[in-house]
Amino acid sequence: YISLAPSHGCAVDTNSEIHCWGSNAGGQVDPFSLDEPGPFEPQEVALGANRKAVKVCTGERSSCALTSRGEIFCWGTNAFALFGPDDAGVEAGARSGVREVSLGNEAPTFFHDLACGPTHRCALGEDGSAHCWGENSFDVLGRPPVGGEDAGAYNRILDANGNSLVFEQIFAGVSGTCGVTPRGHLHCWGKDYLSAGRAPFNTPLSPNNRPFWLGEARASSLEDAERIASV
Repeated sequence: YISLAPSHGCAVDTNSEIHCWGSNAGGQVDPFSLDEPGPFEPQEVALGANRKAVKVCTGERSSCALTSRGEIFCWGTNAFALFGPDDAGVEAGARSGVREVSLGNEAPTFFHDLACGPTHRCALGEDGSAHCWGENSFDVLGRPPVGGEDAGAYNRILDANGNSLVFEQIFAGVSGTCGVTPRGHLHCWGKDYLSAGRAPFNTPLSPNNRPFWLGEARASSLEDAERIASV
């Protein structure tokens, strides 16, 4: 598995070990060489004894990994509380090696998928529920900011009736997030410029003709036969 950000990349090899390369300006490549901006050739990032990585994702000056135990670890700069809003041990914006993400009592203890936007993260629990945290610009966490919050927020993705949506895969982009359900349906939330699963970014369209709704998860208008296999 491989993930590329604008200035660095990370990959999981066949031994389930993580290697990152590129700029280390935030400690996102080598979390223990915080005073060395790089760029670095591939460096191994250790998650701890007997932990195997199954997926890695990269963001803005930070990287995260999902383990076979369903844990999430992040390293780099903790801007927007990307180490988890429940982690009081790392000051916002600080760098502190590799840390397990803590999302609080409302979140699952086992995750099976993980996605990184530049400044937000989303993960799927064992039951398929989606959980997002970090910066909430464009309501990419699935709800409008509460009380002016814009960082360090956490949200469980719900439908219009307040029920938890179930996903098989999740993808986080610059200004939005999308998930694919077990039936192959696409739900998206965040900035409202993606339409019908086909239109290019930055194409303004009528609110009645778009699946990408600001602050609310909505299903796309793809035909039933157009089942989404992956995002």
